Amino acid sequence: MNLISTSFSLFMISFVILLSTSCRSASASIVSEVCKNTTDPKFCTETLNADPRSKTADKKGLVRIITDKGLAKGKEDFDLINKLLKEARDPALKPLLEHCNFCYDLLSNRDFYDVIDALNNNDFVSASIMTTSAMDNAVDCEDGFNGAGVKSPLKSQNKYMEDLCFLSIEILDKMIKIKV
Repeated sequence: MNLISTSFSLFMISFVILLSTSCRSASASIVSEVCKNTTDPKFCTETLNADPRSKTADKKGLVRIITDKGLAKGKEDFDLINKLLKEARDPALKPLLEHCNFCYDLLSNRDFYDVIDALNNNDFVSASIMTTSAMDNAVDCEDGFNGAGVKSPLKSQNKYMEDLCFLSIEILDKMIKIKV
């Protein structure tokens, strides 16, 4: 009886190890599969693998991870813009920061929440459209500085937001084409 019990225990341990390895491998492969078909596979892989949810996510879950990152970063950037507005001494900078404040308010208080709602309803077309709106708000913020010939204090933030949104749009557009 002891031999049977030991054999069964060893079988169960082996099964659990095999199962966990298989799950890890499957999740790593979906990130690899999705990211290899994007414009910036390195950015995609680093962005998704930084979130533990990517280990068990499907494609929709990967888009949600990116959306959550965008929402958190958008709120962080919105706070930074407000701080810069309070500290701004240059009269040419203030209206540009006010414009960015408006853009990031839309991005962090409307656009990304609309993306989440669309994802929850499996409406990937609307999710892509609203992600494009979020990206446009970041681009619009940066374009204000470029158009005025003023050095942007938000260049890296706007670029990151644009890259994040573009990544999400790339994944969503592939999901729409194959009707996942």
